[in-house]
Amino acid sequence: MAEPDIKHDLTFEEERLAESYFCRKWGEPPATEDVTANATARPGLHEELETADEALKTAYASVPANDALVKNVMKALPAKPGLSISQDTAKTETGMYVRAEGPERPRLSWVWGAAGAVAALLFIAACLCLPSLRKGLDAPSAQVTTGRVVDGSGQDVTELSSGQTYRVEGAEAVVRVGEDAAVRFLESSRFAVPVSHSNGLRLDSGWAYAQSPERNALRMESHELAADIQGVSLVVQQSVGPGEGMVLVFKGKAFVRPVLGDEELTLKEGQVFTVALGSFAVESFMETAEETARELEQVTGDPVQLRNLRKQYAQAVASYRRELSAFDEERAATKDSKRKAELERRCVLVKQYLEQHQRRLRSLPRLGENETPKQRAERVRRAAERIERGRKDYTDPSQWL
Repeated sequence: MAEPDIKHDLTFEEERLAESYFCRKWGEPPATEDVTANATARPGLHEELETADEALKTAYASVPANDALVKNVMKALPAKPGLSISQDTAKTETGMYVRAEGPERPRLSWVWGAAGAVAALLFIAACLCLPSLRKGLDAPSAQVTTGRVVDGSGQDVTELSSGQTYRVEGAEAVVRVGEDAAVRFLESSRFAVPVSHSNGLRLDSGWAYAQSPERNALRMESHELAADIQGVSLVVQQSVGPGEGMVLVFKGKAFVRPVLGDEELTLKEGQVFTVALGSFAVESFMETAEETARELEQVTGDPVQLRNLRKQYAQAVASYRRELSAFDEERAATKDSKRKAELERRCVLVKQYLEQHQRRLRSLPRLGENETPKQRAERVRRAAERIERGRKDYTDPSQWL
């Protein structure tokens, strides 16, 4: 049925017909007896009433219960002799309250007279607001504001649906998510609107600059990570090779959780996280990236042995730190001068061992599972290239929309 186009208010007779219609529908006594015997509903009135009733039910279901409001409304009803609203009242499916059946049920015509007028007014308001109400209920969670985006069939789209995958055609496209977040995708990026998260997108491959106010985080997911962004961040997901996800924070912060890990990392401005490379400050990483890559290319030996050796040194470093901490606590608590001197001597030795093992640990390559030093060097270079490109292509979010 097409949405009703109301061009006039209900007449007095139509108000009474609408009133009686809802009374019959809800199984209540007639609200009034002053409808003429030969009164008939104009064509389409009952259908419009049903449409309005369904729209009101939908809107009512989405509003949290407010007992205080109900109490105030019931207090505001005019008092009638012999009638009181008590705990014996029951709530109908429409939200109105009527007195439960009793030995002597008083006639509620005065109540239904008022209720009928209210129902008629609600009917008019619902019909007038029905297009915007339906638009609000059916509004997509994400919309294309600039650029060209196509669906799986290659058709241009502007409104994006949950569970569907899309591709950017052209240099870039901007997608608005919710009321105040936006994502700028670079060319050929593939993304989807996840069903599991209403305020976010999933990047399958490509580059995405995500912007969201700090009071309301925007979720960006990929094959390798999930990031809740408060501010502006770049999210990159490469389509070739495993473990190529990256998050770079320009403004604000991002809470990043790798898919293959339980720890949530907090990135601040100027920090970057690359899967399998870890989290670090952008500047320091960029200064040493090329040197690190050259050193990795010169590393020889079995990758499995290198990983095991690094693990051993990491465990030794952690053990020395725990030992130093225990010595410091005991030294602060003891009053024995000889024992304190012995603890100080041991601290000096342990610190020497700790520094030696830390230097050795830093010299060993940090390799991922089944990763060779040369592959690690390539990964470091790719991360540096992505950071450089991300900085170059970055624009202020105010220019996106």
